Amino acid sequence: MKNNKTIKRRVLRKAKRNQSKILKLERKAKQAEVLKKRKKLVGAKVVGSTKEVHIVNKQKSTVSTKKYVKNTKVRYTKATIDSINFSSPLLTSIFFHNENYSFETIKRGKMCNNYRWKSLFGGSLFNKVNGRWVSPFTEAYAIHNHIGATIPLKIHARNKKSPTVEFAGLHRYDRRSELLKMTLWDLFPSLQDTQIKRIDVAIDVDKRVQSKVHKALTRKRIAKRYKNSIYYKTQKEGKRNPIVNIIIYDKGKKEGFKLDNKLIRLEFQFAAGYFPKITLRNIDQAITKIEKRMKRDTGLNIKVCPLL
Repeated sequence: MKNNKTIKRRVLRKAKRNQSKILKLERKAKQAEVLKKRKKLVGAKVVGSTKEVHIVNKQKSTVSTKKYVKNTKVRYTKATIDSINFSSPLLTSIFFHNENYSFETIKRGKMCNNYRWKSLFGGSLFNKVNGRWVSPFTEAYAIHNHIGATIPLKIHARNKKSPTVEFAGLHRYDRRSELLKMTLWDLFPSLQDTQIKRIDVAIDVDKRVQSKVHKALTRKRIAKRYKNSIYYKTQKEGKRNPIVNIIIYDKGKKEGFKLDNKLIRLEFQFAAGYFPKITLRNIDQAITKIEKRMKRDTGLNIKVCPLL
């Protein structure tokens, strides 16, 4: 029995050696064919994304050309404008002379109804400075229209001549965001010459943000968690950056309503310092600038969708 087993092993070893020799011979034959083809190639010219290769046929002495087209498709990550602010001295007149809009005074002088403001827009008109609650706004109004939408209008103490109107939550995935889009569409021609003061661009993903994006964001920043959000801050940066703020948060938890699927939002908040005197008429310039900045920070090819 032992002799039979040893004979079988020897036969299998010889078979394996023969197979390896055959494979080596096949590889050498293929290499020889490739070398022959390369010798026939006379020259190559590269023009744009196409490559022209001239092959000389020795028998017929004719030259034939072949073109090889490179695949230049680029994958883009979709981003949307969730919030946009406008500022102009003519803003109050745009709403005042329109019958479809009405003003509700929230703050004027010493009179202030901060609870009403919170119930309408979710934020506060006051900031804590050196242990005291101070409002940076001299006046604040809630503007209502005939379809049921409400937008905030504020006058800052530093710039009393130029009020600011906010369209925040254009992509909240509810009825309120649809009404805001309709209102912005109605006012779009009147707001062409107003200055852009802020744009929030959002990328919505399921479950979690890609790990490569997180690595790209933490090259020059530190990830700081606060409640249900992650803020990406530089070492010198304070609470607010006057140019760009980067946040990741759970959309459903922040807005306080349930979504069918868990939705994580990566948001870039571009403040007034990023748009030096760019009007709504030239918003394409702002979008191209935003796409370049987001690509640099995340490493993704970003394509921002049109505002409307």
